[in-house]
Amino acid sequence: MALHWVALLIVGWVVLIGLAVGLVVALRRIQCIERRYFRLVEGASAERLEEILLEHIDQIQANRQAVEQLADRINSQLTAQARAIQHLGLVQFNPYEDTGGQLSFALALADGEGSGAVLCSLHGRGNTRLYVKPIVDWSSPVMLGDEEQRAVALLRKNGSRKE
Repeated sequence: MALHWVALLIVGWVVLIGLAVGLVVALRRIQCIERRYFRLVEGASAERLEEILLEHIDQIQANRQAVEQLADRINSQLTAQARAIQHLGLVQFNPYEDTGGQLSFALALADGEGSGAVLCSLHGRGNTRLYVKPIVDWSSPVMLGDEEQRAVALLRKNGSRKE
């Protein structure tokens, strides 16, 4: 019978220690919550707490509107960027036997959608001629010379990479 009382006493002590550990854990959680609460209401009276929370809500809504406006501006900038010149192809050549230095060139320029122009400059001793031909969807609807075709091919090669 004495053994029975000892077992009950041990079980009681185990339960008591378990309760003590649970109490310490609960007290630490309460302290953490109290710190967060006091940080939240720091410098505020109970009457002013509602006003502070409403100010925070208004600030959050203002921030949300600002973020939406920034997103709209970014989207318009991305649209504008797609229409800016982003790709080029350049071929230098010598079209005439009596000139040197490869001063003539075909320069193809295009935006992100493959629209632009080919500029071709033919440099001779007595004059220089400049021609402009359109580019639509990475090619030209107008007949191009060999050098102009090479410039457009370079343009398309450089412009077809997607990042």
